[in-house]
Amino acid sequence: MPGRAFINYRVSDTLALATALHRELEKAFGPESVYLDHRELEPGERWPDRLRDEVRNAGVLLVLIGPQWMSAKDENHIRRLDLPDDWVRLEIETALEAGRPIVPILVDGTAPPVPGAFATEATRRIIALTEVQALELRSLIWEHDFGRLAQKLATMGFVPRASGGSASEHEPPAPFQSTIPNRGQAPFCGRERLLSDLAARLDDASSGRLVVLHGQPGVGKSELAREYARRHMHRYPGGTFLVDVSTSGPPTDLAKLGLDVLRVGVPPGLALDDQALQALAHVAQTRAVLVYDNVPHPAALERWLPPAGSDCDVVVTSTWDVWDERWHTLRVPPLEISEARELVSRLAPDPAAKPHIDALVFHAGGLPAQLCPAARSLGVAIRRGEPPGVVLDEDMASSFSGPWGRLTADARLLLVAATFFEPTRIARSELRRATESLEWSETRHAAAKRGCLDVSMLEADTPERFRCHQLCVQFVRQRFGEFDRDQLDVLAKSLASQVLDAARTVAVNPASVAESERLLAFSLDVQTWERDDGSSYVRDAHAIGFGLAEIGRFVAARPWYERAVGTKERGDVDGRIDHESPGSSLHGVGFCLSSVGDYAAARAWYERAVAAAERGDVDGRIDHASLGTSLHQVGVCLSSVGDFAAARPWYERAVAAKERGDVRGRIDPAGLGTSLQGVGGCLSSV
Repeated sequence: MPGRAFINYRVSDTLALATALHRELEKAFGPESVYLDHRELEPGERWPDRLRDEVRNAGVLLVLIGPQWMSAKDENHIRRLDLPDDWVRLEIETALEAGRPIVPILVDGTAPPVPGAFATEATRRIIALTEVQALELRSLIWEHDFGRLAQKLATMGFVPRASGGSASEHEPPAPFQSTIPNRGQAPFCGRERLLSDLAARLDDASSGRLVVLHGQPGVGKSELAREYARRHMHRYPGGTFLVDVSTSGPPTDLAKLGLDVLRVGVPPGLALDDQALQALAHVAQTRAVLVYDNVPHPAALERWLPPAGSDCDVVVTSTWDVWDERWHTLRVPPLEISEARELVSRLAPDPAAKPHIDALVFHAGGLPAQLCPAARSLGVAIRRGEPPGVVLDEDMASSFSGPWGRLTADARLLLVAATFFEPTRIARSELRRATESLEWSETRHAAAKRGCLDVSMLEADTPERFRCHQLCVQFVRQRFGEFDRDQLDVLAKSLASQVLDAARTVAVNPASVAESERLLAFSLDVQTWERDDGSSYVRDAHAIGFGLAEIGRFVAARPWYERAVGTKERGDVDGRIDHESPGSSLHGVGFCLSSVGDYAAARAWYERAVAAAERGDVDGRIDHASLGTSLHQVGVCLSSVGDFAAARPWYERAVAAKERGDVRGRIDPAGLGTSLQGVGGCLSSV
């Protein structure tokens, strides 16, 4: 063997294909014949050193060139091939310097790069790539194109496996993997027809192996999807996985799946977005099922779908009802009366509960999210020998009044704390920290928690999380007036301190899945943290916005930046305004908008940031470096929509500002270079 085949790829362009190619090369030539970084890097390894060594010793560098290989840009709209630390280009440079063979592979019809495209100083170092004969690798005729590649490698000294079998045929089968919570002894009633329809649609090739379960809140879409995964584990040797997609940005559950369950190697500092894509690529090459839970709308899902032709099924749950013809949907209705009666009977099996079942079913309206806590509360009342009438309290059709009436004061306060979290991601450790601010002992906390679990106002989801249905959260928030205001303030301030600490921590290490999960466990709705007088429990809204933006949660970050702008523009106690401070938050709003492609709206916020920065701080001092950054972003907004003539003066103003440096005169050469390149980009584009 001449050395291993090193697969060179760009995550945003050809990650899924790189993973599939790795698998097929292992089958054809053996597991020691091929190297793919995210599959083989070990924790603690020095990433650059390991990659350089692997490239220098490679038998061949396989360069995957997809449609975005040449044009992919970073968040500052600089082409990635031109960045000093672009490892796609650096690996090719290293192979050329070491004299290693290179085979460019054109993915799914991508045109071969031409010498004229390598005009910058950085890309000229790999222009020799255009002189090498390329091969094609097309998904529609994979076997044909892969066969040609295999023949090419054989002529270079790679030895095909004698058996022609898979690389793992002599290895013991991998253990079954799942992140679907166990239902235990909890009943599951009705829905048999829906379960059959779901299985049939996933078997139908025309569905694209994806089905959306949609319907009103509380009908049990999530539990239906989980039950499907539990009953059909035998169909999915690759695993059954639950991923929450309730918030914007990359799903941290997907990144966590790659790290903790699939053990996908992650280079240090790899962005959460890329970590999630790596995990998706790994799952997509197996016969697995992904349950994408709580999807807010179709656009939030599209980036995280397995590529066409993969053997992975996807079940989506959503309250969004407008799905076009691209999506195969199943509406989940409320339980029928007979099904609702059966569910209540199994949750409250005592004969004394029977006279109350019909009234309870009537009030719950066939919604399991309301039936379950009301039925368990009925059972608790009967076991305690208490009158069950409170279960049927008609002041709240949601059926939560009964369970609420059974809870102790501590249990109710614990539920109040839970409403400051994302309902499906209530972190047990953070919930305990909140009650510590009330000076609760572990025993007192455990008793309150047990009371909430007994009547299903809280549900144990995983060893790290509780969940609480959004209808229950709404009910509890309507009861805030029942609590002592001072006690409520102590609890809310503690939770606000926790979310602020989480945001600041994730801003320092945005590639950490654990830190991102901690932040995303809290409610990201600005309204959640507001006092009755309109002020906020969170002291630094800008820090929350910055932390969220650092992990790609631009939609969630924007309202926090806007809140920070409003607070800062009111000034200090004497009415003095540090214009530089609101300028940074104005810039943050613009950044969130431009990051999701809304350049017209973003430009207005960047221009406001420029105006604020030009006024300086409370002493009139101007940070020209900060001013230059906002000027630059106005140019980005204009050039991104093709208005290069209008963009150029903004870039030139940014250059002039950055050349003056910050308030201490310090100049950031990299930032200055970015704006200089912006001017050049405008000129070359015309």
